[in-house]
Amino acid sequence: MIKGVNKQIIEISQTGSRYFERALLFVRPEYIGADSARLKDEAHRIIEGLGAPPHAANTISRPDRVKQRSRQKKKRALRAAIIVFLGIAACLVLYFVLNAII
Repeated sequence: MIKGVNKQIIEISQTGSRYFERALLFVRPEYIGADSARLKDEAHRIIEGLGAPPHAANTISRPDRVKQRSRQKKKRALRAAIIVFLGIAACLVLYFVLNAII
C-alpha cells in the first residue's frame, strides 16, 4: 500500500516483505510534475520486482506459508476430532463393561 505521494518522495508503507516494513523512492527532478497515478504504478512495479534478499532464496514464500498454515490448522482440527471420538468410544466401552459386570 502506498502511504502517500509527496512532490519528491513516494513512501510505501506495506512492501509485502517480511524483511522490510517500508520503502522510500525519490522521484527524479524531471518527473516531479508527472501524474501521481503513474508514479504510484511505477512504485508498485519496482517494489514487486525487487523480491526477497538473495540469502532468503530457500525460505518459504508468503502464499506457500499461508497454504502451509491452513494445512496445519486442518491437521490440528482432525487430530482434535479423533481424540474426542476415541475418548467417547473409550467411555462407551467402559460403560458397557461395567454394566455387564454389575
